[in-house]
Amino acid sequence: MRLHKDGNIVHFPNLSVRLLDKGIAALKDKQYREAFDLFKQLHDIDPEHPQAAYGLAVCYVELGFYKEARDLTKEMMKRDIGHYYDVLKLHITVLIQMKEYQEVLTLIEAVLSENDVPTDIRQTLQQLEYFSQQRADEPVIEANIEGVQENFQHSQDDPSKIADSIAIGLQSTQYDHQLAAIQKARDFGVVSQALIEYLKSDADGFLKSLVLEALQENGYQESVNIIKFGNTYTVDLNEALFYNEFSDSVKQLLEDVLASNNPSLEDVAWQVWNHFVLTIFPRSLEPNEPKLWAAACYLYSNEMMGMEVEEEIIESLFSVAKDAIIPLVKDIREIEQNT
Repeated sequence: MRLHKDGNIVHFPNLSVRLLDKGIAALKDKQYREAFDLFKQLHDIDPEHPQAAYGLAVCYVELGFYKEARDLTKEMMKRDIGHYYDVLKLHITVLIQMKEYQEVLTLIEAVLSENDVPTDIRQTLQQLEYFSQQRADEPVIEANIEGVQENFQHSQDDPSKIADSIAIGLQSTQYDHQLAAIQKARDFGVVSQALIEYLKSDADGFLKSLVLEALQENGYQESVNIIKFGNTYTVDLNEALFYNEFSDSVKQLLEDVLASNNPSLEDVAWQVWNHFVLTIFPRSLEPNEPKLWAAACYLYSNEMMGMEVEEEIIESLFSVAKDAIIPLVKDIREIEQNT
C-alpha cells in the first residue's frame, strides 16, 4: 500500500490477489506464521473477503489460537462469509479442540433440523455429534483457563507472586485449576520447583506432559524425573518430546488416508492420537511401526462414532491386518476412558 499526500491510503494494484496467492502457498507449505501474516493483511483490507477470513481462521487453529478461531468462524457464519458448510465444519472442529462438546451438540442439532442439509454433510455432522456425545463430560478448555491468561501488559507483576499463584494452582485438587496454572506458567515463561515437583505427584498424566512442554518452552534444559503408570522415568528436556518424528509419521499417515475423503474423521483420529501420546509419554511406544498406530487410531475413532469397519478396509488403507492392531486399540481405549 502507499500513502497519498492528502493522507489517504491507496493499495497497490493486485495487492489482494498477491496476498491471497502467497497466503495459500504458505498454508500448503505449513508455514502457518507466514500464512497468518498474509491472510491478516488481506482480511484487514477486506473483512468480507471469504478466502481471507477462512485462511485466517485456519491459521488461528494451526497456531493454537482457538478462541480467536472460534470467534472468527462464528462471525463468518453470522454474516454469511464464505461457503457455509466449510465454515461450519471448521467452527465445529475448533469447538471440539476447546472441548465445548455441549455447544457442538446444540449447534449440530439446530443444523440437522433443517431439511436442506446435503446428505454428505448430514452424515459428517451425525458422526461429529456421536463423537461429542461420547466426550460431553470433559471440562471445557476456555472455562478452565478463563481469568488466568493475563495479557502481557501484566508482565511487570511481582515474579514471586506469579510463581506463588502457579504453585497454588498446581496444588489444587481440581483439574481445571491445575490446567490454568500450567497455562499461566507458559504465558509468563515461568520455571519453578513447583512445576518440577508436580511431575512426581499423583496428578493427571496428560497434565504432566503439558508441564514438560512448558518447562522446555521456557528454556529449562535439564533432566527431570516424572512418574506415570507407577513407574519413574527420566526425561532430558534438551531433547525432543512426545516421540517426535514417529508421532509426525502417524499424523501424516492419517492425513494421507483421510484428509480428502473423510476430514472430520481425520480430525477425530488426530485428537485421539495427540491425547494418547501426550498421556503415555515417556512410556515406551511399542510396536515401533507408525502405520499400526495410525490404523489403530482410525479404528478406535470409528468405534467412538458408532461405526464398524470391515477388516478389508483397514488392510486396503493401511496395509495391516486388523488382528495386529486390536491390542493397540485396547491400549488407546484404556487411556481415553481412564484419563
